[in-house]
Amino acid sequence: MRSPVRLLAFVVAAVFVILAIRGRQAQPQTQKQPVIQQHAGAGHRPAAPAADKAAEKAPAAKSHGGWGGSYLHKAADKRLTGQLDRASKASPLMKCTGDLHIFKLSADELGRLNDGAAANRSTLGPMITGTAYRMPCRYESETEAAATLKDSCCPQTVNFRLGTTDFKVFQQVFQYHYMRYLYTLFAEEPPQYILDAGANAGFSSMLFKLLWPNATVVSLEPDPSNFAMLKANTKQFKGVHALNAGLWSHAANITVTTTEHGNWGRVFREAGEGERGMPAYSVQDLATLLSIPAFDLVKIDIEGAEGMVFAPGGDFSWISEAKVVSMEIHDYFGSYFGLEQDQVSRRVDAAFNTTGYQIASDNEHVMYIQPQHMEAVAAVLTKHAAEAAAAARAVAKERAAAFTAKKEAAAAAAAAKADQAP
Repeated sequence: MRSPVRLLAFVVAAVFVILAIRGRQAQPQTQKQPVIQQHAGAGHRPAAPAADKAAEKAPAAKSHGGWGGSYLHKAADKRLTGQLDRASKASPLMKCTGDLHIFKLSADELGRLNDGAAANRSTLGPMITGTAYRMPCRYESETEAAATLKDSCCPQTVNFRLGTTDFKVFQQVFQYHYMRYLYTLFAEEPPQYILDAGANAGFSSMLFKLLWPNATVVSLEPDPSNFAMLKANTKQFKGVHALNAGLWSHAANITVTTTEHGNWGRVFREAGEGERGMPAYSVQDLATLLSIPAFDLVKIDIEGAEGMVFAPGGDFSWISEAKVVSMEIHDYFGSYFGLEQDQVSRRVDAAFNTTGYQIASDNEHVMYIQPQHMEAVAAVLTKHAAEAAAAARAVAKERAAAFTAKKEAAAAAAAAKADQAP
């Protein structure tokens, strides 16, 4: 008769043998999986559901430096960009903080104002009006013999829609100074004619009129709701032509493709035959229509439609007359226009690569600067560099004087202490 210990050992060993046999039987079944996939063909991927296909076509989430991350940002002149950045940050206009005061606004409404920007929603809420103090502006000096624009900070009435991206755009333009390079690019030669394509709720057009009160601004916005806000925010300025229209390479009829990116991300396409839409014009068409000799500043922020504006075969004669062309380039949205990756950037690049324009970039905008205008810009940058160097020397001199005074005071104290010693 076997002992209980030996019996227990026998049972345990039997269990291990059974588990090992089952494991070997299961192993070939797991190895068959790759073989079956290979039979489907090399590189084969099962068909995705309709929802997954739509997700594959949709652009990725917005990156930190703008929608697209265009390679043209890297093509910018780093030295010029650095000089512009330093000069612009030193501008007195950077002290303008755009302090917003909205009266009779409940805590819930204020929450909707901020939440709409954070969530990138396009929900249309009621319009609210307030006053923004310390907005960047320039005014003509009355004491100078020649007309001179002086930097200042001014109050301005502003309008927003609750639950939209309006407040976020306001912050970008007036509180974060996203367009600050323009402070320097036109410091000496103010633009007379400005095209604001993709004017949204009108904050960029408002900035242009605050900086250059005598300029004529043509503001394009195809979205009806955004256009209503554009009108509300620019009605107090003279010389603003607000058009409910878009920018294209030719006269066209356009309609919205998607609104999923909020009020600041409306994407439009060319409408089909018999389809209702909004008018779109080329840059040259607008100049002719409004009897404008040439646009000095062209600002383009049109959610990927840059690929249409700079489509091969278009009329780019206006480029040579523009002193500065500032663009947000949206390769991110290229798929909505049937364009391949980076094709929006490539079309822009092709239109400018023989013009001799210099490129600067603040990671949000790509700015093309006319060779002739670079002379005025270079003078401003040279002046700023000289002033910065003089200021640095003054600080160094002041610090050296303070150090010398401190050293002399310490020596005098030591001498006095030595004299008092017995």
